[in-house]
Amino acid sequence: MNKNNLIIFAVIIIVAGIGYATYTLTAPKSKLATNATSETSEIMIGSALPGSTVTVADANLKEKSFLVVRREENGEPSGIIGVSNLLPVGENKNIAINLNQTTRESETIYLIAHIDGDGNGIFQFPGPDIPLNDQNGNLIIARVTISGNAIVEQPATGTASANNLVAYTNDRFNPNVITIKAGQSVTFENISDFTMWVASNPHPAHTGLPGFDELAPVPNGGKYTYTFTTVGTWGYHNHLNPSQGGKVVVQ
Repeated sequence: MNKNNLIIFAVIIIVAGIGYATYTLTAPKSKLATNATSETSEIMIGSALPGSTVTVADANLKEKSFLVVRREENGEPSGIIGVSNLLPVGENKNIAINLNQTTRESETIYLIAHIDGDGNGIFQFPGPDIPLNDQNGNLIIARVTISGNAIVEQPATGTASANNLVAYTNDRFNPNVITIKAGQSVTFENISDFTMWVASNPHPAHTGLPGFDELAPVPNGGKYTYTFTTVGTWGYHNHLNPSQGGKVVVQ
């Protein structure tokens, strides 16, 4: 195998939801047939070697999608280092994604499917081409360690992503509801065209969970991380646009 290539053997099954597509990177290969019409996706990694190309062996799509490669930085998905062409509905084989940065041994990347939100065939993010969600609206991310034997770390369906990441888009927080364990942190990232100020409900007092308050606005690219230590369901909103909000469920 050419070490200049990162070979990812993947099968991704994507089902359109109402207003957004859904996906879950969990099912083993033996369940592919029975899950073919459910709101799931499947990804199977064969090997992940350092190189300048990602090759997805097989992607069976029920929604036109891009496959996006992101690097990891500080335990979170960071900058995009590669995007596939728009993939049609149906089976796609040997999808080569050229990377603008070479991957290195022992680093981590993410493989994420994005819908073609406005149907123009051009990848736009931040913008309409948002990541796919599971049936509960939770963002799910496949995490791959670059090495001779790829490792995929996958959160359970219905819970927060591996890095508990919430994206603030032009029209909402995505995912709108996230479930974590007490003591875990959630990072809110502004990928919108506007400013973001995350704060606990109610508006404008922010007294529902004292301390859960960003205290200042951040522009596109800004992040806010808060560690939740108290069990409960904590509503929050953008202080600058209180009609946009979500919930963090702490168990």
